Amino acid sequence: MTLDQIKYFVEITRSGSFNKAAQRLMVTQPNISLMVKSLETELNYKLFIRNTTGIELTRHGAEFLYYAENILKSLDKIDTIQPIEIEEDKTRLCVSSHFVASSIFPLVSLIKSTGNKNYTYKLYQKSFFDVVEDVKMGDSDMGLITISKMQETLMYNLLAKNNLKFHSISAVDVTVLLSKTHPLANHKSLNFEDLNHYTQVHFDIGQKEFYSAHAIKEMQYDQFDRRVSVTDFFHLLYTLEKTNAFALSTNMSFYNIEQLLKTINISLRCIPFDKKVQFDMGYIERIDSSQSDEKKAYIAQLKKLIF
Repeated sequence: MTLDQIKYFVEITRSGSFNKAAQRLMVTQPNISLMVKSLETELNYKLFIRNTTGIELTRHGAEFLYYAENILKSLDKIDTIQPIEIEEDKTRLCVSSHFVASSIFPLVSLIKSTGNKNYTYKLYQKSFFDVVEDVKMGDSDMGLITISKMQETLMYNLLAKNNLKFHSISAVDVTVLLSKTHPLANHKSLNFEDLNHYTQVHFDIGQKEFYSAHAIKEMQYDQFDRRVSVTDFFHLLYTLEKTNAFALSTNMSFYNIEQLLKTINISLRCIPFDKKVQFDMGYIERIDSSQSDEKKAYIAQLKKLIF
């Protein structure tokens, strides 16, 4: 069944004869008759009854007319749909980040320096591999990640295979984050045996925060029997402040969130491990990507946060 068959059928019923319908449609009457016969064969029932006064619809023909007219009405409505002008995406910078603290403050500084210009900035918090995927597919202009010193060669090869390049900004140390009233708060350094009797609060975004597999094994990250996973950064901070729990962080992250902690009246301490576990903090971008003014400004603000 075709739309032409439906249109011809409806025109025949409106005209009251095959001959008049052919004239209005500017086709020959044999063509009209052939079309009706073909349609009736396909439907397996008669649409018209011919008589001395002309034609009339069969019961099936009248029912078919109801649906045919609705189809044509719907076509008319489709023709009235106006095309929507798609506005150009005005996003000037999109950043995917594996960690909260070191990514938001450069963005705040960038907003302050933008002035009255129009802009759209986007900042996403995602797992390590989601950050890599975002930048690889061009969904983000850059991605903030940390790479374990023990896995630099492996990770650089992984990034290169995905047409990505890592730019190191600073080395960061894994540390313990806990309340200033915590029993271990006065220690100058800690080891994993010191933490065994306390609850670990883990910031869960789909992966083991930003720690790579070898580093996790080396740090005995999964050895703790009491663990709490949260997906909200403020929940993690509040839990640390109100309990004797701890979290694994970095000295860089703590440096950046100290000013945030002051605004929400939470006091925490950052204590290093006596056995140093170090990461490279930096950003990734596509090898073939260009650096916009916004990206350059963001990176410049990011480097200012390094202590």
